[in-house]
Amino acid sequence: MICSTDAASPNGIEERGFVGVVISNAPKQAPTGDFRSILSVIPESAAAEAGIRPGDYILSVDGQSTAGMKSYAELLHALQGAPGTRIRLELKRIEGGRIETLTITRGKQLFSVDFPK
Repeated sequence: MICSTDAASPNGIEERGFVGVVISNAPKQAPTGDFRSILSVIPESAAAEAGIRPGDYILSVDGQSTAGMKSYAELLHALQGAPGTRIRLELKRIEGGRIETLTITRGKQLFSVDFPK
């Protein structure tokens, strides 16, 4: 998530750090049929620079196991944080199934999405 409205902030927008992974609240879209599986990676994001790939599976976020997470929203909340803060992700890689821990810095990035007409 990039930003959300917040009446307490001066301009009405609360900034959120940008990791650069897309997870799905429709698990059947994900390669493993689970919301913990990364659906896609935003080009030029911190996740892309760290080598995260679609199909990689998120095992933990900052030491918190995702096994007990019951929903997409719970995982999304764990991924969120202020721009410039670091996040540690433990991933099961799509290629080879090895377990890897990466520490990346959440970016401050806005992007637009083109919707089909």
